[in-house]
Parts: sequence; C-alpha cells; structure tokens
Amino acid sequence: MAEKNDKGGAPETKEKYETPWAMLAIFGVIFLGIVLYGFFN
Repeated sequence: MAEKNDKGGAPETKEKYETPWAMLAIFGVIFLGIVLYGFFN
C-alpha cells in the first residue's frame, strides 16, 4: 500500500483496474471451458 501511494495516483488506479480484469479474464476462461466441455461431451 505504502509503495503504491509513493508512486502516485496513476499506477494505483491502473493496479486497481487490473486486479478485477485479471479475475474476470480467469473466470471467463474457466466458464468458457466448462461450457465448451459440456457442449463437446
């Protein structure tokens, strides 16, 4: 937290936006995999 505040607002905002995006991407890939797996079997 201290390091992020030291760098400034821009990197903090970027990291705050990156975390949910990464989680969303992983969730989407897993969900797509399950759906495709169900379709092909």
